[in-house]
Amino acid sequence: MRVVPIASIAAVAAIWVLAAASSPRSPVLRDVQGYAVATCLARQDNPVLKEQGQGWAQTVVERGHGDPAALRAVEQAVKATLAKGGVAVMRTDGPTPGDHALPVLTCGEIVDQPAVRVAVDKAVAKLSASYRRR
Repeated sequence: MRVVPIASIAAVAAIWVLAAASSPRSPVLRDVQGYAVATCLARQDNPVLKEQGQGWAQTVVERGHGDPAALRAVEQAVKATLAKGGVAVMRTDGPTPGDHALPVLTCGEIVDQPAVRVAVDKAVAKLSASYRRR
């Protein structure tokens, strides 16, 4: 079992907070992008990341507006992107030298992958009217 330091999880939260502070997102964009990141985390082997991702995704669905089926394409795009591989890696010389996978970084940046970005944009377009009505 691989242990993920709490600092890694906190780093993702800090990235999202800083991103939101510098360029406010609409609630629908926040939810759909959050769902993409959550889906990525839920697909990780680490049980803590998996649990956090599942909880985050469920929260987005519960608080969201409109048909949650609009999120399926986002989930499929994340799944397909992860299947291609390409997890971020950190090389260290410290007490545990070598390459260390950075799944939190990979998931935090999953919304920038072309297929995911397209799926997010389509889901936002489908859900925007429902968010405006609330």
